Amino acid sequence: MTETDKQLIFELRVKGVGYKAIAAVLGINRDQIRQFCKHFGLEGDAAIVALNIRERVKTKELCANCYLTISQKGTGRTRRFCGDKCRRQWWKKNREAMLKKR
Repeated sequence: MTETDKQLIFELRVKGVGYKAIAAVLGINRDQIRQFCKHFGLEGDAAIVALNIRERVKTKELCANCYLTISQKGTGRTRRFCGDKCRRQWWKKNREAMLKKR
């Protein structure tokens, strides 16, 4: 399984796609997909996984771009992204959100 496959599995799972559908898209065994998802905490019903990820992003537990866990500092503003690279990537993908704020 390549890094691009892993990234695609993660993105599809976050969107609420099931194991069989992901396996059909990538041509990988369904059990390998399930094992990968279980390792990264994406197991269970696809709709519930997608909902849980969205809720954790809203509460700023996960990065809004890569969905990795963010360590929040005790003081100051809460972080939305895990770093500058993710922040820039997210704003490049979501330019219309920036235009709506103006």
